[in-house]
Amino acid sequence: MVGKCGASSNEHYRSAQTARSRVDLCNICQQRKPLTWDHVPPKGSYAQGRAKVSMRPSVDLFGGTRPRESQNGLKFRTLCAECNGLLGSKFDPEIVAFTRSVRTYLSVKSLLLPARVHHHPFKVQRLMKGIVGHLLAAKRDLDDAHFDSIGRGYVLGEDEPLPDELNIFYWTYPYDVVQIRRDFAMFWPRGTFREVGGFHTLKYFPIAFLVSDKPQYAGLNCLSRYRDARVDDLVEIPIELYWEHEKDWPDAPCDEENNIVVVGNSGLMGLEARGR
Repeated sequence: MVGKCGASSNEHYRSAQTARSRVDLCNICQQRKPLTWDHVPPKGSYAQGRAKVSMRPSVDLFGGTRPRESQNGLKFRTLCAECNGLLGSKFDPEIVAFTRSVRTYLSVKSLLLPARVHHHPFKVQRLMKGIVGHLLAAKRDLDDAHFDSIGRGYVLGEDEPLPDELNIFYWTYPYDVVQIRRDFAMFWPRGTFREVGGFHTLKYFPIAFLVSDKPQYAGLNCLSRYRDARVDDLVEIPIELYWEHEKDWPDAPCDEENNIVVVGNSGLMGLEARGR
């Protein structure tokens, strides 16, 4: 079950989805400054990062709006130059290296690879800070939602460990579609009606990330097991190569799994982007 966005004109969609005023509060430091465009995911981490893409609200899984185009990937004008530069210089290199490594495995069709591989070591704390930072950027309306409040301090504090309230899960995502959704709720554990958890997703070829306040989700591997790693500690991160889910999993309603998705304004403003 999910609600639909009340306004659907292309002009409203253009202004409301990815940009605020040119001078406004930064989504990370919350200071009023000129805002710059942040690419989500970062440039270099996926094939369409510098190409023309067609974008539409992810809520269009349940109804229709006309897509619009972006000339150089999916981006949000929500960060000041300093915070954008922090992500780009300190954390994006780990995201790019990690996703390119996963892409190499998924692109090999002629070799029989093991079900699980371990990558060469990555600076996992920088990887996690980058994921949280770009999810903070991928939000039109600035607020003090719990994820945003604790995420800002985590990203700005270079030596800060991942907060106990955040868990980051990941899985292979073999689809040439970028999906971003912030601030939605689902029942947890999946398929039950016991508790409600808060969730955020960032999905692009070849990897998908799910951030939640819950300690585990549907058997997914978890980056947050390394939450106390120092910022430059190197960790070999395991990848399940043959564990694939549908493109819209887990954040689409599903009768077979009793999955109900509840979204607010931020969830309704989630985006899906495809290469043109």
